[in-house]
Amino acid sequence: RSVLEFLLINHPLDCPICDQASECDLQDQVMIFGSDRSRFFFKKRGVEDKYCGPFIKTIMTRCIHCTRCVRFANEVCGIDNLGTTGRGNKTEINFYYPNIFSSEFSGNLIDLCPVGALTSKPFTFKARSWELRKKEGIDVLDGIGSNIKVDIFNNEIVRILPKTNFNINKEWISNKTRFFFDSLKYQRIKYPLLKDENNKFQKISWFDALNIINQKLMTTDSFNIKSVIGDLIDLESLFLLKKNLNKLGISNISYEKFLNNKNLKINSDLTSNFLFQNTLKSIDESDLCLIINSDIRQEGSILNIHLINRLRKGNFKVAYIGNKIDFTYPVDNLGLSLDVLINIILGKHSFCKNIKKAKNPIIIFGENIINQKNAYFLISKLKNISFLNNNINFFNSKNSFINFLEINFSSTKLNLKNSKISYLYNT
Repeated sequence: RSVLEFLLINHPLDCPICDQASECDLQDQVMIFGSDRSRFFFKKRGVEDKYCGPFIKTIMTRCIHCTRCVRFANEVCGIDNLGTTGRGNKTEINFYYPNIFSSEFSGNLIDLCPVGALTSKPFTFKARSWELRKKEGIDVLDGIGSNIKVDIFNNEIVRILPKTNFNINKEWISNKTRFFFDSLKYQRIKYPLLKDENNKFQKISWFDALNIINQKLMTTDSFNIKSVIGDLIDLESLFLLKKNLNKLGISNISYEKFLNNKNLKINSDLTSNFLFQNTLKSIDESDLCLIINSDIRQEGSILNIHLINRLRKGNFKVAYIGNKIDFTYPVDNLGLSLDVLINIILGKHSFCKNIKKAKNPIIIFGENIINQKNAYFLISKLKNISFLNNNINFFNSKNSFINFLEINFSSTKLNLKNSKISYLYNT
């Protein structure tokens, strides 16, 4: 009770207007252990709010200096310019030099803050937490499949939070996952459009649109109907799409990526040709990681978190082949071209010694590797090294691409110019 009194000395006690209300750790502690009377009759301290970017709203007079945000920024985000300044009653959480909190995980500070000092800007004054309907889901924006909780108010998504799963995303999600939901409401076509005689789009009703589609499908040969799949489709929706199109006799289904790349050919008969074979948890047991042509910090931020946690334990080395990238931790850059990979396969590269010494190495190929003509020939040679075969992983930044290959769609390129009906699903 005495400690809580000290914490509340400078706290503004503005729970009725705070977005953290009913989800505040300090509020819960005061409710259980706090007193209903105050012995402090002096002026409270005022602190200037800090600018932390477009996602985090700061009201620093509420800060209790727990330094959770400082530790997360330093250990996970790799940002070392956030810390405490001043002494005693003038202590503040501040930047050591002016800078925006630029990190793909900055939104997690909102969840970490035990009070209302750091809250979500997009969620400000949108709704109270007890008014929200909560649904659990899976993130489809990358190939990780992070577990999420979706908060809904008046049939609109107003907030996305992480759901704890220590085997996948632990307790974190990226900013891309957390804040993408505004695209579901803004700058989106919400009704059917039909081109008129002047080649301009006119709004029509759903009833008329479905009737036109039905007539076109009934009068068009199935060979002239083609479908293209986009990047943000879950496995269940993809399976139902294939099932319904096959019932209509339509088998011309392709993925958007195959239309844009002439060299893209994947043998989807073997899942080892496109799946991430190791579990994310198995990274904790590895002692070496070789990343080939993948910016996992942006393409799969959660995968980068697992590598950071493994590095912190020690006895772990990360090497990289590709353009120079800031992973927020030390990485040995072996080179830029596939010639480095060829030399590793032939045993002529100095890094071969590290692979040979490693007890449980992991190799991660980025999705861009499949754009190379001789990529799968090199990968097949790498698989011939017996102790590496089960540790070769393909990381795809698009979840629906993995689903597309898993359901065993045809990976051929379609010519949409000859089609009379083109069904574009999320493209």
